[in-house]
Amino acid sequence: MHANILVIAEHLKGRLSGIVFEMLGKAHALATETGGGVDVLLMGHGVHALAEELGLASRVLLCDHPALAAYTPQACLHVAEQ
Repeated sequence: MHANILVIAEHLKGRLSGIVFEMLGKAHALATETGGGVDVLLMGHGVHALAEELGLASRVLLCDHPALAAYTPQACLHVAEQ
């Protein structure tokens, strides 16, 4: 079975965290070995442009909503559960 690997993209002040690219690289290597893909979950408000920077991802799951403008664990957990 070929399962995709999910990376949750962290960002702050309009920039992706450096760890996102490190995780994408590791996820891509694992996905290549297992035959799966790499999905990235990007949550926030006004984050469409950041999705363009996630080139190693097979698919970007973008959740852009005003309720996600300020980080709260509860809001992000709700999105991730969907």
